[in-house]
Amino acid sequence: MKRIFLSVIFALTIVCAVQAQEAKPAMSKEQAAALKEARAKEEQEIFAKSGLTDADIVQVKAISKEIDQKVREVKKEQISEEDQKAKLKVLSAERKEKIIAAIGEAKYKAWQQERKAVADAKKAAAPTTN
Repeated sequence: MKRIFLSVIFALTIVCAVQAQEAKPAMSKEQAAALKEARAKEEQEIFAKSGLTDADIVQVKAISKEIDQKVREVKKEQISEEDQKAKLKVLSAERKEKIIAAIGEAKYKAWQQERKAVADAKKAAAPTTN
């Protein structure tokens, strides 16, 4: 009886695991490349609308890349969730300060407003599921 019970539990566990794997939609390489290209194009449009020059864009991307690397390192660390949140908040503030120092506060505010407008437009266009 125990063997049957354990066999049933084992089988159900395997079935659940397989269904969970199948439930995740896999993105093909072409879809991933298209999504990446669309995001890059959208990012360029945001930069252009906010009045950033090519030099400004290069600086912003370099700063973002540097901070993103630090963020990945923090996420790999084995620290408490609270400490991790605190470190990530510090890195976010550091990113903001460096970008403002590089491109100026007026351009930074214009860039952030444009990013927010695009994000709000995406939310409005996205279908709501109730």
